[in-house]
Amino acid sequence: MRRILALLTRLVSFFFGWLPVYGRRERLAGDGKRVLVSGCDSGIGLRLAQRLHEAGYRVLAGCLSTDSDGARQLSKLRDGEYPVRVLQLDVTSDRSVHRALILGQVHDEGLWGLVNNAGVCVLGEFEWMTPEQVERTMAVNLLGTLRLTKSCLPFIRRSKGRVVSLSTVVAAAPAMPCMSTYCVSKTAVESFSRCLRLELARHGAHASVVRPGDLAKHTGIMKRQADDNKHALGSRRPRALYVSDSGLWPLFLRTLSVLPTAFSDAPLGHRHRGGPEAMTTGSASPLRTPLGSASPATPGTPGSGRPFCTLTNFGLKLVAHALNEAPDSNVCLSPFGVAVALGMAIVGSGDATTAQVVHAVGAIDSNNLYRTCEKILSMLNSSMPNTKVSLGSRLFVSEDIPLLPEFKETLAETFSVDLGRINFKDNPQAAAQEINAWAAKATDGNLTHLLRDGDVSERTRILMVSAIYFRGIFSEPFCGPVKAPFHINAKETVR
Repeated sequence: MRRILALLTRLVSFFFGWLPVYGRRERLAGDGKRVLVSGCDSGIGLRLAQRLHEAGYRVLAGCLSTDSDGARQLSKLRDGEYPVRVLQLDVTSDRSVHRALILGQVHDEGLWGLVNNAGVCVLGEFEWMTPEQVERTMAVNLLGTLRLTKSCLPFIRRSKGRVVSLSTVVAAAPAMPCMSTYCVSKTAVESFSRCLRLELARHGAHASVVRPGDLAKHTGIMKRQADDNKHALGSRRPRALYVSDSGLWPLFLRTLSVLPTAFSDAPLGHRHRGGPEAMTTGSASPLRTPLGSASPATPGTPGSGRPFCTLTNFGLKLVAHALNEAPDSNVCLSPFGVAVALGMAIVGSGDATTAQVVHAVGAIDSNNLYRTCEKILSMLNSSMPNTKVSLGSRLFVSEDIPLLPEFKETLAETFSVDLGRINFKDNPQAAAQEINAWAAKATDGNLTHLLRDGDVSERTRILMVSAIYFRGIFSEPFCGPVKAPFHINAKETVR
């Protein structure tokens, strides 16, 4: 009887579960697509990163500790065209997520896939659990997933990519003792993913949930889980739910999960033809907002020059503030250089300082600020051949201040500048001369006295320097010189 029931269940699962998503063998080629996987220190995350690397994806492996066994194994995967990039990533920290996206160059090179794999599980009856254990479980499993997904969504939407969130088979169980907090967090993740799936549908992007099972030793769940993750990222028709356990229960779950998915896809016009790109978003779509499409602006469309407008607005506010501070004096400053210097300062600042600087600049992120500046320079030099713009930015830090290696790496990779270590304490005059020599070299010898006597002292510890030289001609030149009386005052004239 059990065998007959199992056979019937598999038949039902095939017709209602597999049939709507037939095409498992139709894979999307890796082709260097960038995928960020969290929780790669061990287990499923480690295996998935390895499998995606073998499939030709550019893997950004987020590890809580870069000294973990998983991080060391992934760091050795340098074979092939796309080596694995190991990033320190704590999903409970806004700063860590922000820094990981900077080091992963997500803002410059984009992101196609995100796998929310990081998670913790504390077993025990709820009465025995400490508040710290409960908060930690929710912070990692639920809030961490929300935090990382929110940071990556603009890039996923732009690339029409995938968001895969890890759940658990116990999330669908009627009740599971000693796992209350864990079940709550994973059930919330599934609800979030279902909502996100509908929100991303109109943009041609996808969101899926993978439910790995237990009994790893007997069912080979680690390998099957990696296969499911790979299918969720690489298939042209990803399912809404993957259940990696074995037996009758997962087959029922898969069948029940596909039916509501089919009903929810119907009003969206999703016919599973041609993959995510076939998603239709006509005017009758229930997800269309009064503001129209939320897809990113393309070059030449309104809104595509927002970084330039933001930088210009910051410059106007800065000049107005400087004039208010010195109403009876001449003011000469470079808002462009100030913005670059502030961008470098954000890298080493705390959360509160970062928020203040970003607000002051006008919501310019530190990770794309310098790239925007480089683009402006390139535009100036290419569109106006009779002008010359030279820019050099550098952070000079006293030799007695210890710095984290990650800080140096971020400056080098994000802002393309090196860090200058200098001795302010013993010889400030020599330090000023060294900085002036650097400024002269950065501006092709046009700025030789950037710092004057007294600008630095033995108490100076950090100096952000941005040297800019601009030379151009007026669009409407002045009239040529003529000989005529020049009035010094009401009574005196000279020729």
